Amino acid sequence: MKKFKKVFNSITVVLLVFVIVFVVKFFFDFLTRYDYFTIKNIEIRGANFVNKNRLATYCNSFRFNNIFLLKFKEIDDFHSKWVKKVSLKKIYPDKVELCVYERKPLFRIKSGSSCYYLTDDLNRIESDCENINVIVEEPLSNHLLLGFAKIYKHFGKDFHHIKLFRTYFKAYKDNTELIGTYNNEFLSNYRAYSEKISQLYKSIERVDLRIGGKIYVKGALDGA
Repeated sequence: MKKFKKVFNSITVVLLVFVIVFVVKFFFDFLTRYDYFTIKNIEIRGANFVNKNRLATYCNSFRFNNIFLLKFKEIDDFHSKWVKKVSLKKIYPDKVELCVYERKPLFRIKSGSSCYYLTDDLNRIESDCENINVIVEEPLSNHLLLGFAKIYKHFGKDFHHIKLFRTYFKAYKDNTELIGTYNNEFLSNYRAYSEKISQLYKSIERVDLRIGGKIYVKGALDGA
């Protein structure tokens, strides 16, 4: 009796394993062959500086494949200097989203004979030299470049003919030469100058904003 029970239990286990394998295989075949899970919609997000046509061709290779069988494969554009990372998101049952996380350009800059974009993480990406607005006259550390980037973010569109020196920078707003440093003192000084002091003058040749809380203006007072 014990022997029979042991054999019965063994057969039961084998049958149970067989049933489980069969069910899993059936379910897997159902998921991978059923048209409901075939990729029909593809969306590309965040691709502003890489080749969108190549990305579109790459993504179109997913179309009509089963979403469960899709595997991520890198292409050359993912190694662009603009790209921080790329992720592939499956949105069940039939959509794929390719997310490209790129570096953000702060401004274009010329140093010596080289021109490049300075990005938000201080990477330098080669650029042409047409209509460059920022020129490095003396070597600058990344710390100072980052300080200038913060200033440029707030007021850069107002300035032209910007030149960066080791301890200060020069820029023009209209016909007025501005001199400033790479720290927050410039931001507060410039706001005070723009909102109040500039209103007192009919013409301004130069403004020195390098010392916190002090603004030196060379110009003609209004009514003088």
